[in-house]
Amino acid sequence: MNISDILELIEREELDEETFALLLNQLPDEIKIHFVTGILINFTREATTKGYEPYLYVASLPLGIKQQALIDAIRKAQ
Repeated sequence: MNISDILELIEREELDEETFALLLNQLPDEIKIHFVTGILINFTREATTKGYEPYLYVASLPLGIKQQALIDAIRKAQ
């Protein structure tokens, strides 16, 4: 599956956590880095304000937020 196919699937489907993780693992490292850094930048302040570790807080975010962050990362990398 190429990057365009993955992007299309993420944009039009409501994914479960397992499918999201499988698709994320198929992407190149560059996109994974954009995804992780983008989501951490957006939520680190919120996490620390609430007294959470940023990585744990990000992991607990709703799938829809992570899905949108991945869409943004793919578009940024293309």
